[in-house]
Order: sequence, then structure tokens, then C-alpha cells
Amino acid sequence: MDRYAPDSSQIVVAGRFLTGQEEERWQRALRDPVSGLLRLVLVILLAFFSIQAMGAAAASDWRLPSLVVPLIAGCLWFLSAWTLRARRHRRQVFENAWLDRWQDEKMVRAGCMIALYRDHAAYSTMRGSSLLPYSEVTLCCETADGILFGNDRFRICFRSADLTLEELVTIRRFLQERMKPSVYRLKAAAIPALAEPLPHVRFANFDTVITRAAVVPTDDKREFGELLGFVLPQTIIYSLAPALMTALTPWPLVNCLVFGTVFVLAGVLLTRLIMRLRKTSGRTPLRLAFTKEGIARQQDGIVSFTVRSRCHLYAGRAGVTVLYTSGERLDIPWSAIEDPDTLKNELA
Repeated sequence: MDRYAPDSSQIVVAGRFLTGQEEERWQRALRDPVSGLLRLVLVILLAFFSIQAMGAAAASDWRLPSLVVPLIAGCLWFLSAWTLRARRHRRQVFENAWLDRWQDEKMVRAGCMIALYRDHAAYSTMRGSSLLPYSEVTLCCETADGILFGNDRFRICFRSADLTLEELVTIRRFLQERMKPSVYRLKAAAIPALAEPLPHVRFANFDTVITRAAVVPTDDKREFGELLGFVLPQTIIYSLAPALMTALTPWPLVNCLVFGTVFVLAGVLLTRLIMRLRKTSGRTPLRLAFTKEGIARQQDGIVSFTVRSRCHLYAGRAGVTVLYTSGERLDIPWSAIEDPDTLKNELA
């Protein structure tokens, strides 16, 4: 096999992008049964403590143990909302990535190249290359559709439809030697579909780069509002229990107003604290390239490209705002852009 060089331990194969049906099957295959069991336990605990909280509120029990029950129920509600939000966000990220690829007709026609080195994998398209060290791989799964490996942010897939039997055996052996046994999961043996390997491609990108920019992603106010939308209803509901159980004033309505205000403020502060911890902690600079056909971005060695139909640029006094159709927003100051005048003329 001429693609496998023992001296450099390198495998290079050509591939094509996942179809919508394959994406759905991979999403189902990668579901963790342990996570499903934990969610079931969470639902049971949530129902139990919610019933206990309502019973304590109806009995007007002011003792401290009874006040702890609504707090636990509130925490469980918050954890449930957070889990559902994180799961939806992960799914949306990969769906948007799939849409970005398939709306770029040139990239779909060109396909991709995947290279396996001693300590990392390289994934290349006509829009750029992405590197994935094996030390950052958290999952590696083989099904009838192929072999997929990566982490929560980036994944590389060898499609069975693009592999010969010789390539499949070599790739499987290569990955098994570098992945922990607990990481490599065999759901079903991949079924190669080709007798001859796909031809290799030399990518040539003729897209014109207008200018480049480098920024550190910061907090998105819409993320704060979205998270606050989960927190505030829960804090208001669970403020009623201590309000009804504590005779702070002779008027129950005033008690509810006082405790509701305190709980809402606590919820806002908690949400703001969480967002502040996420703001710049561990975030690396994001490099952007504005082109005639869209925006290329690179972060942590991962390169992605978004066509113009899936992003909108607005020039303001302080800088440029990029709004993606996925809901993500980037505020880029003019000082972070290499040639702001050229970009202003392009957006005018």
C-alpha cells in the first residue's frame, strides 16, 4: 500500500463528506448509555424532591430541613436545564458544521484528505487543514458506516463508502495501536465499499482573502439571556416555599415579593458568575480570514469555513459584528483587523 510509509507511520486517504442520513446514524451511535441512565436517575430525584418541596410548602413547615428540600429541588431543576441546553448546543454545533460544508459546493466537489501521523491526524479540505493530536481524542467508534474519532469540538470520519478493504484494515490497526482500549468502541465492523482507492487531491484555494483578524472570544450577552431564561422561572417558583413557610411579615404577598426578589437577584448573580468563569478562561485566540466567499476561522488547530449565506457582517463605529445563522455572535474591534479600510470598503 503506497499510502502507508513505515518510516513515517503515515496513512493518507481521500474521502468525501458525510451525508445527512450518515450524520443522523452517527449521532445515534455515539449516544452514551451511561449518560441516559444518569438522566433517568436525575428525573426520578427531581420528581421526588419536587413533591417533597410542595408538601413542605403546603404544611407551612418553617424548620431548616424543610427549607433545604426546595433548595435541592431547585438545584436539580437547574442541572436538568443545563444538561438539556448543553446537549442541544452540541447537536446544533455539528448540524451547523454539516450545513456549512454542504452549502459550499466547491468544497463538496473537492472532498477531503485525511492523513494519520505518529502523534496526530490532519484533516484537509480546500478551505484549510485541521490538526487533531491523539492525546485529545476522547472517542473512537467503529460502525458499519466507518470509523469516527475526535472530541466534543472536532471529529474526523473515515467513511466505509470511501475505503478499500486494505485501507480499512490498515487504518483500524493504526488507530487501535494509538487509542486506549476504553476509547476505541466497536459497535459493528465497518464494511468497505471500494475496490480501488479514491484518487488523492491537491487542494488549490483561489478564494481572495480580503483581510485577517485575531481576537479572543468573549462573553455573548445572548448566551447570558438564554441561560437566565432557565434560571429565573426556577428561582421564582422555589422562592414561594420559604416565603409561605417563614413569617417574615404578617402579609403573605409581601413575603412572596421579598423572597422572590432575593431569589431572583441570587439567580442573576449566579448566572453572571458562571458566564464570567466561561468568559475567557482557557480560551485561545481566534484567527479569522475574511474572503470573497465567506469567513475562515482557526482556533486550537481546527479550521472551519462559513459561506456568506450563513453569516452576516455589520460595520459599526467600534468594529465589525459577525452574526452566524447558528446564533453565534463575534464582535471584532477595528484594532484587531489587519486592514480595516479594505474591509470597510468591502462592506460599504
